[in-house]
Amino acid sequence: MTETTKDQYTWSLESIFPNTESWEAEFNSVSGALPELAKFKGSLFSSAETLFSYLTKSADLSERVGRLHSYAYLHYYGDTNNEGAGVLLSRADGLFSELGVQSSFFSPEVLSTPANTVKEVLASDKRLSVYSHLFEEIERYRPHTRSPEIEEVLNQLSPVKNAPEAIRTALHDAEMEFRQIETSTGDKRELSHGTIDGLLSDSDREIRRAAYQSYTDSYLKFSQTFAQTLNAQARVSLAFSKARGFKSTFSSKIFSEGYPEDVFHAVLSACKEHRHLFGRYFKARAAVLGISKCAEYDLFAPLSKDAAPIDYDTARELVLTAVKPLGDEYVSIARRGLYEERWTDVYPRPGKYSNAFSGGSYGTKPFMLLNYAPTMMEVGTLAHELGHSMHSHITNRTQPSCYASYAMSVAETASNLNQVLLRASVLKCADRTTSLAVLEEAFFFAHRYLFLMPTMSEVEHKLHTTCANGGALSATDLSNEVVRAFSEAYGGEVEFEPARLGVKWAKFCHFYSPYYFFQYAIGISAANAIGRRILEGEPGIVEKYLKFLAAGGGDYPTEIFKIVDIDITSPETYRAAFKVVEGYVERLEGYVGSYTPLSLSI
Repeated sequence: MTETTKDQYTWSLESIFPNTESWEAEFNSVSGALPELAKFKGSLFSSAETLFSYLTKSADLSERVGRLHSYAYLHYYGDTNNEGAGVLLSRADGLFSELGVQSSFFSPEVLSTPANTVKEVLASDKRLSVYSHLFEEIERYRPHTRSPEIEEVLNQLSPVKNAPEAIRTALHDAEMEFRQIETSTGDKRELSHGTIDGLLSDSDREIRRAAYQSYTDSYLKFSQTFAQTLNAQARVSLAFSKARGFKSTFSSKIFSEGYPEDVFHAVLSACKEHRHLFGRYFKARAAVLGISKCAEYDLFAPLSKDAAPIDYDTARELVLTAVKPLGDEYVSIARRGLYEERWTDVYPRPGKYSNAFSGGSYGTKPFMLLNYAPTMMEVGTLAHELGHSMHSHITNRTQPSCYASYAMSVAETASNLNQVLLRASVLKCADRTTSLAVLEEAFFFAHRYLFLMPTMSEVEHKLHTTCANGGALSATDLSNEVVRAFSEAYGGEVEFEPARLGVKWAKFCHFYSPYYFFQYAIGISAANAIGRRILEGEPGIVEKYLKFLAAGGGDYPTEIFKIVDIDITSPETYRAAFKVVEGYVERLEGYVGSYTPLSLSI
């Protein structure tokens, strides 16, 4: 691979800043400009022009800080061994904190101004109409907004929120090492975060077992450290929640996302209600693999041993073909992003962040990080992250930067919808092997979002509830909770070693974004419903969906889902998703002992 060719598979961070020197110049410029915000203190509502000037200045500085931060963290996650990038990221975190300090007077001043004055000023200038939801949110947060002095302190402390995850990332992605595994023929295989998925999907069961054991044993080795960082995260989250008058991290996070609390319980209840479907899946999977019962290391074994590798260039075209129902403009933008604009860092390498994500900020490209391997599973991951990136692109060109962030459940709908379309597209002309590969990809994500993540959410809720009551969970406590939760969830259909199953909690970075786990189930459920309607040709549904993407954070998630006629508070939304899973299970069960061409319903 030449350097020119190699560049096609790495992201174009030079589009943010051409080099570190340019980043430094902008950092110094922004640092010098931040104190200008404080000049507006005490005079925000003296006129509509003053208020508009503040909002414009604040947005400009926020966007510039966002670009500085994106450049730093994308460099760092591309190589967590890069000490220089780590320093840039730490400085960018500090700049975000300073931005919060300099603007900390804003919400308290809005809330201390007579309501009639606020309304009159907002109504006097049509340029301010776009900020109506922003001021609605400030009012909603009235019980949780502190004095200007306390708000300033909370913003000064904001880098502390990221410290536990930063420590975890340095250990997990830069310093963890794994022992080599040996095949039955004596060959050595390197094990790393970048190779584990491929090894766990190897057709050789002994390779899967050895990889699983070696990989998991490294987490056991560092479990005490991971437990300390996770408990620190729980304590920090609780401290910031209580500082704003919330009784728990749970109430704080659910409030911040704009959900009624019963959504959380409705999701977990629906997932528990349908666990038996995954029991059938595990049993059918074992039969297809020719084993008596699945072990944990068999859950990603290939259902078909004959699946052809799918190189990245082919994967791009499969995904672009799949999203054609979303319209020519959507496809055109996605194609530019996947080719000439270089949104994606594609392949694994030592030190690279071990998961996949879509990132960037307002004013940058919506970058994606992958650790691509030539499987249908990874094609699905590409489709998923492209869904996130296209969501960000469409939101950012439609909304002001104050609405660029959207609820996690809305985000996961956009990513999962692309996968729904991918499965339908590939299956149009699929042979036996390809059909099984698509079914496997569908099961991987259904299992992840409707079984694995909700079960981990139980463990997470226990952690934060314990913390709220003044306690903490040791590494052993966390492992015991995982074993309890998954023993119940597996229902006797999956074999496991308690110690190795128990340390599963240490593998998930999602714990460091409290109450993210359960929102995956909302996203995949909504995506299945929207995807079915798109593929059935329902009039107007594509237009509604694109409007849904364009809404960004300009409204509450319950209202944004109404754009596509979905009620996320209704148990029926989730039961419909499990009907899709049941269809997958029936087709896999039908495959046991004989082959029937698959045409997945969604």
